[in-house]
Amino acid sequence: MNDALIVYNKNKTYTYEAIFVQKDGDTLTTENIVVQPTGEPWVQKTQTKFYIHYNTDSNFIHFVNPINARRKKFEKYKKIYKKKGEDFSVWWTKKSSTGAIESSKELWIHPFRDNQYVYTEVAPFPCVELDSLNIGGNWHSSLEIMLGWDNFKGTVKSDYTVVKNEDYNYGDVVLDSCWRINAIANHSTLGESKNNFLYHSEYGFVQQHLTLYDGTIISFKLIKVEFKGDSVPVPH
Repeated sequence: MNDALIVYNKNKTYTYEAIFVQKDGDTLTTENIVVQPTGEPWVQKTQTKFYIHYNTDSNFIHFVNPINARRKKFEKYKKIYKKKGEDFSVWWTKKSSTGAIESSKELWIHPFRDNQYVYTEVAPFPCVELDSLNIGGNWHSSLEIMLGWDNFKGTVKSDYTVVKNEDYNYGDVVLDSCWRINAIANHSTLGESKNNFLYHSEYGFVQQHLTLYDGTIISFKLIKVEFKGDSVPVPH
């Protein structure tokens, strides 16, 4: 299975620019996220494991977590660290691991969902059904979010539609023939969230633009791909 991986090949490292805009319209953070595939199975053996490195800037301390229980815990520890005069940055996640499905039929990943990106749990996950990659192609997914997510608990039903084929040029990455896919998710209690993204056959989800149920906006843009070994092509 490892030798067949193209997007999440262990010889690739992806760097994304991440921008988080609060529902009041103010930009809270602009930072980089680095994705390092391992080529190894994740917890579920059908998924391949990758690490996510968050270079979170200090404005994260002002983030208001939309999950009730986590927000209360966050505020509690923020006060404790402030009182002790200690660095609160130890509280946020700097590295985590998660999984992706990469096969001849689909590409699917758990989204970046640590720190302020917790919102992505209720938006359409990055997902492509390869047989449907033509203009007008569509597919659907459903996700049950369990009790541990507090007020995020519920059912998320997502609809995906392929809109057009377009090129991508941002940062150090120039790619031809990406697919523009618009996805809409409806959460059983929170309402509608969107994820409009670009997919490329060799580099996966190169761009995501999420508009969340409460007006929060998150964007991820691929700005660099690094390689080791000679078996992986450079962006073109």
